[in-house]
Amino acid sequence: MAEFASSSRSRSRGWRRWLAPVAVAATALLAATLLVPSARASAALVVIATDDFNRANGSLGSAWTATSDGAMVISNDMVAGATSTNTGDIRTGETYPSDQYSQIQVTTTPTGGNWIAAAVRLQNNGQNGYVGLYFANFGNPELMLFKRSNGNWTQLGTTYPSGTLTAGTTITVSAAGSTITVADNTTTAITASDPTYSGGAPGIMADGTSTADNWSGGSVTNTTNTTTTVPPTTTTTTTSTVPTTTTTTTVPTTTTTTTVPTTSTTVAAGTGTTSGLTQIATDDFNRANGSLGSAWTATSDGAMVISNDMVAGATSTNTGD
Repeated sequence: MAEFASSSRSRSRGWRRWLAPVAVAATALLAATLLVPSARASAALVVIATDDFNRANGSLGSAWTATSDGAMVISNDMVAGATSTNTGDIRTGETYPSDQYSQIQVTTTPTGGNWIAAAVRLQNNGQNGYVGLYFANFGNPELMLFKRSNGNWTQLGTTYPSGTLTAGTTITVSAAGSTITVADNTTTAITASDPTYSGGAPGIMADGTSTADNWSGGSVTNTTNTTTTVPPTTTTTTTSTVPTTTTTTTVPTTTTTTTVPTTSTTVAAGTGTTSGLTQIATDDFNRANGSLGSAWTATSDGAMVISNDMVAGATSTNTGD
């Protein structure tokens, strides 16, 4: 976009985290007051509508209204800019609160000086609002936040050097009160304060034929942790000495050791000693069908037989060996 492609930009990113240690002095009488510091307000996004654009190529449909720049289109199940200049659509199929968000999913990185953007609080046919861009920047992609006023562009916050974002990365622009935020997935990239616009609706904008997918929009709910003062707690510790008598009784113990001989005998295919059991003979019956052989003697009920390398009963009544 010619209006800002050549402007100089500063790049910075940082967080600070404070950790307040608590010192506890231990005496016979303990007293402490605990202060729990406030955390920064966090934003919860509540989905109102989504669009995956998985339908026939053409207009976005009745839930969307084109900006006065011109309408975007559906192309191959994605939303895309329709011309070589700016195009955009506002989501007008639902009612949105002033604290709102708009989210798109990256498909490919725009080229040259083109960009794809999510926008919030769009009004005046898309000529007013806040727009978070994924800007190709001629091979050095970055995220930028702009306020659009009657079609004019004013950068808010600091340019974020995102580099090339992988397909599937989400770009979320949210407005909560006067705070406008651009996030890359779950990472806050840009935050700025501007009270100019409230109301309006979320939307999508593009420069050139840049594409995006899987849009969602909804409300922003801020949750804030407040400082809590815990009243002083007094703990009194009393130590009592209780006499203790220890009586030791010696019980005679007799230990008897019995040695059980262990023999390992190899018979037929079986070998080894099982703990506590002395093996004398084994039989795996892996031989011709018929009688069990000379090592076995049939019971008076009748003899068993070998059948398919197994021992088996030979009749419908009792048999044994």
